[in-house]
Amino acid sequence: MDFGNVLVLSTDKAKAPSRMKKIANSISAKILLPSKNLTKKKKRILVSKFLEEEIKMNDHEKAALASAIFAYKRFVPSFKKLQDKLQKNGKIYAYEKERRALFLRILKRDEC
Repeated sequence: MDFGNVLVLSTDKAKAPSRMKKIANSISAKILLPSKNLTKKKKRILVSKFLEEEIKMNDHEKAALASAIFAYKRFVPSFKKLQDKLQKNGKIYAYEKERRALFLRILKRDEC
């Protein structure tokens, strides 16, 4: 939170842990869940495609990184679509972070 507002929390589980729900509620963040629990194999694939070199991580660290990558991949197409639409309409704003934050706030109401 030192780097900005947390808008989305993700997990590798299909059902959010109660502690995560409390945290999300306290900071007004949306929870993004996979449709089913991410398997160890799926987490390993997500992490290995993301990292340029192998880094030693415990299972908890791998799960956390995999869930972050899962959430990122979920939003990349929407960010791209927004970017393309803004460019087409000549409405490019100077602050990319603010645009994405606004977009995620809109999604919180509609999709997540």
